[in-house]
Amino acid sequence: MRTVSYTFLIALTLMVGACASTSSGGSQNKSGTITLEEIETLGLVFTDAHEIVRQFRPQWLIKRGKATISPNQDADATLLDYVAVYLDNHLMGDPEALHAITALSVQQIEHYNTARAQRLGSRSHPHGAIVVRTKSR
Repeated sequence: MRTVSYTFLIALTLMVGACASTSSGGSQNKSGTITLEEIETLGLVFTDAHEIVRQFRPQWLIKRGKATISPNQDADATLLDYVAVYLDNHLMGDPEALHAITALSVQQIEHYNTARAQRLGSRSHPHGAIVVRTKSR
């Protein structure tokens, strides 16, 4: 009985160790920022910022919730019914705008939740924002 228990314990330890080592890769980091170092660590060549986001944080490209106008909202605010993309603090448009940003120019890419994205200007950001900062800034 002890032999079986030790064998099981050793097998379980090896499985847990293997799982831990496979989850430590750069693309598994789920923080709100994709850094240049993280991009370079993967060793892949990307053509644009959309490819980078799709590889590292594809969930950022998905609209969340439903865009509604609440009674507390500023009447002059423009409701954006998409995940907004900003390049060096300038609104570019929806996530398709990431295709226009070359990968070589990217310093970091951040995801802003709805509350943080509201501070980007006079627009309502119910789906958050993706903010790209370039090396030339």
